[in-house]
Amino acid sequence: MKVESIVYGDRKVYTVAAFNRGVAQWLTRLPTIWVEGEVTELRRQEAWQTVFFTLKDPESGACL
Repeated sequence: MKVESIVYGDRKVYTVAAFNRGVAQWLTRLPTIWVEGEVTELRRQEAWQTVFFTLKDPESGACL
């Protein structure tokens, strides 16, 4: 599915769904990568069968 934007003046505006599709398409073009870090803020949403967490670099404090 093509990612379409809405033009407002000189800006391209994307819906959340379109933005997510664009990011997903971009990620599929990347090679397989491994990211190492410390898992923090682990939360589980049983109703959605989903787990949310933050991956943190303990040395620099950078987070995903």
